[in-house]
Amino acid sequence: MTKSEIMKVVNRYIGVSGGYLGDFSYRTRAEFYPDYYDLSINPDEYEGTTRERFISILSSAEPRIQARILRGVLERFPVGVGGRSASTNANPAHHDCGRRESHNRR
Repeated sequence: MTKSEIMKVVNRYIGVSGGYLGDFSYRTRAEFYPDYYDLSINPDEYEGTTRERFISILSSAEPRIQARILRGVLERFPVGVGGRSASTNANPAHHDCGRRESHNRR
């Protein structure tokens, strides 16, 4: 994913307020990766705020892992909840998620 795509996911889809990423707490950010698609990623191994850690993790992940993280984001932050609408999800990261994962299975 490009830096621009990652920032769209963070700022336009999940949302940021006061440096906080969505409704993540210290506990839920640590549980997110194993709970969604069984990823063994520990955000406590990264520096910065929850937002900065998420960006670092997504930026450094290989494409098939990025796709799994995005699928987790879509499951964790569903359309219609927290002000997310179909138009909010019109960003490229949302529509590319399934295509990226399918492409990376090849």
